[in-house]
Amino acid sequence: MSTKKKTAKQKAAQPKGRKKKTPTNPQKAPPVGGRLTIVMVLFCMGFSLLGYRAFVLQVKRSKQFRDMVKASQYTTIRLPAKRGDIFDRHMTPLAISVEVDSISANPRMIRDKLRVARSLSRILNVPRGKLLLLLAQDRYFVWIKRHVSRREVRAIQRLKLRGIRVLQESRRFYPNGHLASHLLGYTDRDGKGLAGVERFFDKLLRGKKQAIRLPRDPKGRRILRPGLLHVNGRWGSNVVLTIDKAIQYIAEREIEAAVRKWKAKRGIAVVMNPQNGDLLGLAMYPDFDPNRFRDYKTSVRNNAAISNPYEPGSTMKVISMAIARHLGLVRWSEKLDCEGGRMRIGRYTIHDDHPHKWLTPAGVIKYSSNICTAKIANRVGKKRLYTYMRKFGFGQRTNIGLPWETRGILHNYKRWANISLANIAFGQGVSVTPIQLTAAISAVANGGNYYQPRLYRSIVDRKGRKIREFPPHKKYRIISKKAAIDVMHMMELVVKKGGTGTNAHIKNIRVAGKTGTAQKPRANGRGYGRGRIGSFVGFLPAENPKLTILIVMDEPQGSKYGGTVAAPAFKRIALGSLRQLGYIPGGRVRFKAIQFPPPADAVKKEPKKAAQKVLANNKVKKAKDKKNQLVLAADHDAPKKTKQTPNFMRRSLREVMRRAQALGIRVNPIGRGVARYQKPRPGQALPKNRVVTVVFTSKRN
Repeated sequence: MSTKKKTAKQKAAQPKGRKKKTPTNPQKAPPVGGRLTIVMVLFCMGFSLLGYRAFVLQVKRSKQFRDMVKASQYTTIRLPAKRGDIFDRHMTPLAISVEVDSISANPRMIRDKLRVARSLSRILNVPRGKLLLLLAQDRYFVWIKRHVSRREVRAIQRLKLRGIRVLQESRRFYPNGHLASHLLGYTDRDGKGLAGVERFFDKLLRGKKQAIRLPRDPKGRRILRPGLLHVNGRWGSNVVLTIDKAIQYIAEREIEAAVRKWKAKRGIAVVMNPQNGDLLGLAMYPDFDPNRFRDYKTSVRNNAAISNPYEPGSTMKVISMAIARHLGLVRWSEKLDCEGGRMRIGRYTIHDDHPHKWLTPAGVIKYSSNICTAKIANRVGKKRLYTYMRKFGFGQRTNIGLPWETRGILHNYKRWANISLANIAFGQGVSVTPIQLTAAISAVANGGNYYQPRLYRSIVDRKGRKIREFPPHKKYRIISKKAAIDVMHMMELVVKKGGTGTNAHIKNIRVAGKTGTAQKPRANGRGYGRGRIGSFVGFLPAENPKLTILIVMDEPQGSKYGGTVAAPAFKRIALGSLRQLGYIPGGRVRFKAIQFPPPADAVKKEPKKAAQKVLANNKVKKAKDKKNQLVLAADHDAPKKTKQTPNFMRRSLREVMRRAQALGIRVNPIGRGVARYQKPRPGQALPKNRVVTVVFTSKRN
């Protein structure tokens, strides 16, 4: 059969030369199922990558893409908060923020830039070339002129120039002009504090910026709804100072008069409450208007009361005597040899302006003896004198809360020469700032306790809620109460007959004070020049001090003595300030019985009967015993109580303040010049707080 296998014979019968060819490297073709597997794997990998990419776009980065979409449809602008106000201790505004107009431009919308620049230059009084440079910029926004007047705004609006806009922004305004300018400081056009309180509390006053989302149109321009920028606006915090506006005004008025009279280079007046360290007034002349601070030199804007140390002269003798009395190194009744007005220490000679042979410790202060002060300092020694002077605050900052405060100069006692102990004891070779010296004398006035000078009472929000308080800070006791009282009695002799400060004497009021006359070191630091500094420091009433006042006159002409150039200003500031605090000068009247107006932090009011009794004692009566008779000078008359508002119209600021003090009325003055408006109006009933607001202008009709 054909299907049977060939036999061996048949195989042998076949020709031997013909053999079947087989491939040398046989390759088997892949089956169909293998190719499908590879294709499926590739498809799965591709779909996996697409799925992962979709997950990233739809889930992982969805927020990013949503923000990108919103950014194309919306924009966010940050608006500055309205700057907080600054008030005095009676919540009278000293610095406020007002809305003013400014001119801006969009240069890309302006075609005829030359015509627009010509029109704006004529109205705004800005050089045409400067305007052309601004309008030539490839920008959407430029400032043309900021803080313009309403007349300029109306003139520009009448032109209807394309691309020119009138915007409102906040501007710092000081309603009292020059008043407390060195304390308040000033801000730039963007509302940033540059000096004074404005700089120290700039962050709190500026507040936090407000973020507002605005929609965009198809061209990417912002869409502003009417009133959107004024809704839910944030406010900066308000700062309440310890300053009394009326006392500040009195101090500025009197220090200006003193500087003009004696043609001094500069005058400084510091008024402090010695019982808690509150700064009630700090005046300097020349002063400046913070509304136009760029019109004044930097030397005028500088706060010399904290940044310009000077040699205190004989006023330092009070501190040296207080240290010696506290240590028990000086007896009240002992007599000191004054060497006839000349004493040599090494190669140096110390002089006294008023030579004496022998003086008691009280006489040393009364007649201001350099020689006896040097001998007392020698008993104290270098180390102890340096240690106690540091406790009195010399050679270190008071941390009152103002920028650029200096430490003064008080070298370590190890660096003192032999003459340095004597010099420093009577106020040479040591430099202090006026605020340091006032705080040190206040420690003597209150019985030996050192209070850190306080300028700030609290931080409040726009609704009056307190955010932060600054209570009085009693740091430590320096000297004993007995030593402080002894020195106070010595200082009282200075203003009595024969003393160096008789010009500070006030009838029926016990005044404790000390004069000072110091040489000014040369600019190169080698020796002293011809310039002098006359000063007077004191406190009153001595039995219960309410005011510590320091007057410093830099290079007065005609006299160099503090008792002549500074003591009269001390007296006038003291009288005006006591009246503002409600104390009535009078023989046996105790000053803590009447307080008008009552301080905001008063804890307890005086009984009504006691107050009436004090008022009755102030009336001039005929008495058999002349020693007990109360005589009031014309300057010391008690305020006449009135229930109706007087007429202050067409009067100067000085006249208004003088009349208001005589009537027992507190005035809130705004502006300068002549009174043009008052609230309440003349003849109307006085409010309970007896405060009258008076607006002054520079024009007299």
